[in-house]
Amino acid sequence: MLTDIANAAIWCSRGADTGDRTFTLFRLADDTVRFDCHSSQYTLGWAGLFPCGVKLPITAHGADCSVGEVRSRRVVNASFTQAGGPLVLFASYYGGTENHVDYYGRNRMYEFRVFRQGALVRRWVPVRTAGGVATMCDLMTGNTLSPLGSGAFIAGPELADFDVYVADQAWDGEPRHAPRPFVAATNRTTGVALEPGSDYTVAYTNNAAEGWARAIVTGTPGSAYAGQGADANFRVIRALTNGYERLEYVEGDYATALKTSYLPKPSTDTLTLDFKMRDVESTFGILCARRYGSDATWSLCWNVDATALRFDCNCMSNWTFGTFFNGDMRHKIKMANKTATADCASSMTAASAPATAGGTMMLLAYYSDPNNQVPASCAAMRIYGCRVVRSGTLLHDWVPVRTPEGVVTLYDRVTDTTPEFAGTGKLLAGPVWAHEGPVIPPKGTLMIFR
Repeated sequence: MLTDIANAAIWCSRGADTGDRTFTLFRLADDTVRFDCHSSQYTLGWAGLFPCGVKLPITAHGADCSVGEVRSRRVVNASFTQAGGPLVLFASYYGGTENHVDYYGRNRMYEFRVFRQGALVRRWVPVRTAGGVATMCDLMTGNTLSPLGSGAFIAGPELADFDVYVADQAWDGEPRHAPRPFVAATNRTTGVALEPGSDYTVAYTNNAAEGWARAIVTGTPGSAYAGQGADANFRVIRALTNGYERLEYVEGDYATALKTSYLPKPSTDTLTLDFKMRDVESTFGILCARRYGSDATWSLCWNVDATALRFDCNCMSNWTFGTFFNGDMRHKIKMANKTATADCASSMTAASAPATAGGTMMLLAYYSDPNNQVPASCAAMRIYGCRVVRSGTLLHDWVPVRTPEGVVTLYDRVTDTTPEFAGTGKLLAGPVWAHEGPVIPPKGTLMIFR
């Protein structure tokens, strides 16, 4: 997405406001993307899926959506059988009228595919027609999209004669060691490997930070590929120290908790927990940094009686996510000051919040004693990661690991420490972490269609 307009759409196939609206993907005012998939209620969707300005593939099906680096799926408690209106790209249906299109988006679209029961039924790709008009053509039917509105598509460069690939890269955090990986390029028709230097050169962007980076390949002047270009995303992954083995997750066993040295300051801190409940039949503590009394702060638990997630930000009142939270799914919960926000568009706000916590934070349990901070109601849940940002600075970044001694725990990549164990059990290890490399979209943005 290139636009900075709130609600600018990527695609939409919804109908009237009270009717059978379905897939809608659009930009929010905070520069993130939201996905809606519901038969009648607009408010059930998921915000903050990924930042704008990043080239990433999106897969949406049924009531699920998964986006590039966000591998968990988010499910609503409703279903549909068909769209409220025909699929529109680069805009949204608006005002309850099927043919009223608005909220035009400025997006670069590399390809759009639709599968029905496993069979490819639509595959739109960028083209320039014989008449010089840039549009999208469905390779399955040969039909081009019918334009709406008063504007015109802006053509990207012609599709290069070569494909490129680059693997994910480990990084030690030193800017001078920013990864500059080898990029493989092959002729699109023959599959023959191109020669670096004589056939192509490579430049890199965003490779000095953890996250998505890009390798930009340009045909060498004077070669058969002069004037052509392509690019590929790759993931920059912060390497671990001390011989620790990265795991996908650690899992509680009903008897184990982790006591950290982190003392929350809800007035300045933002805490994000990536987790999945493994048992939703009992009440469990998820995280806690409070004592009984007037200084209670962040506390998160699964309340089986209400079948909902409960969030406390002081000792006087609490708020539940209710049906917006699905205990069987992996979720990210973000807590900041007086507010907690789940994967959905719903959030909860407290009336007040203390400046600091009553005690250091514990994961996988409650504090049962106001003085000794004894764990209680230890959870059966998976933790994929936990991050704390204070006034814009990363304060803690816990990831699941196995130490060289075989201990399964969380490792703080900022402080180079592990939490203290509490309880009588031990954490269970998830599989060895193996990040799924980026799915590389078609290179270039334009095909010539004659």
